Amino acid sequence: MPQVRARRTVALEPRGDVSGAMGTEKKAKLWVNTKKLRGKKISCMEEMTALLACFKKCNFEDDARCAGERRALDSCMNLAAKQPKKANTINYHLQRLSRAARK
Repeated sequence: MPQVRARRTVALEPRGDVSGAMGTEKKAKLWVNTKKLRGKKISCMEEMTALLACFKKCNFEDDARCAGERRALDSCMNLAAKQPKKANTINYHLQRLSRAARK
């Protein structure tokens, strides 16, 4: 009997109905693969969290009170954009070519 691996999903708001087999209607379910996010440091996450917390504290009304957090996020994003991107590995190219060959 084949093993079925469970995926941890984070449900997002569905975009509408999707027609299923035999004319049944199913709700579309969006999900985020959380395994890909484990152990990776997401750049500027702390600054983004601080800015969103400030917006929530100000009831999304006053931008001037969150100017410091906005400047911190902007400087972090500018620094992240200047960093060199990682080169693709041979495994990436092999997977990409195998997907193209299957089509």
